[in-house]
Amino acid sequence: MRDGQDIITIDGVGYDFEEMDPAAQYAVKQIRDLNRKYAEAQFHISQLAAARQFFTDTLLTYLKEMKDPDQLELPLNETQHKKV
Repeated sequence: MRDGQDIITIDGVGYDFEEMDPAAQYAVKQIRDLNRKYAEAQFHISQLAAARQFFTDTLLTYLKEMKDPDQLELPLNETQHKKV
């Protein structure tokens, strides 16, 4: 935005948003929103990938250290019970 104008550049050509047809303005708004959502989704995918890698590494560490299956102690939540 410059001097209160929102200039949209497409293929090297600048267009004043306010001078665009309402359908074109709507398309620009949709594209901007989709770009924002796409970036947010990529951020969440990165978080999920890191968490998955953490738990994979944690499991591999447990398995490497495990000598007897009965000695494996994974963190349990309140609704789970340890094997006896």
